[in-house]
Amino acid sequence: QGEKISPGQDPPSHAATLNREAPQPQPEIVTSLSEEENEVTEAVNPVKNNPPSVLSVALNPPDRIYRGVDITAIPEGVDADGDQVSFQYQWVINGEASPTENSAVLKGDRYKRGDKVSVKVTPFDGEGPGEVYNPLPITIPNAPPKFTSSPPMEFKSLTYTYYVRAEDADGDPIRFS
Repeated sequence: QGEKISPGQDPPSHAATLNREAPQPQPEIVTSLSEEENEVTEAVNPVKNNPPSVLSVALNPPDRIYRGVDITAIPEGVDADGDQVSFQYQWVINGEASPTENSAVLKGDRYKRGDKVSVKVTPFDGEGPGEVYNPLPITIPNAPPKFTSSPPMEFKSLTYTYYVRAEDADGDPIRFS
């Protein structure tokens, strides 16, 4: 299940960590005995490709994910063969994979308060894919309202008047006090 954040509570880091040991490549040695020549021969078969793996995926920004904020997946991967690792992304919102959301960034207008969001990350090493990393989803918390107006920089009389404008990404009503 995802994490819920209460008003006034500091949100936790949304880094998902999976500890895995990378497999080490081992060459295959084949020994054969020739009966006719009483000779032992050995052949080393080339090392087979070991698939890459994802060690962790951090979501950025870790402390302020809510509607209107783009989420960036930052994976950490490893390949036992030393190959360079690239990644493929699939964002999942409320259990449904989004066919159009397949980059490292999920735009902030694609989800809303209460949605459960996760990202599946598949590592590639140029020779093939590794195991899909599929973390638990996070629950999107309430977005705070924000001011859309700026106060005047000068006084025009003895009375200072400022008409405040603000908006709430979740569409909640805004009250000023």
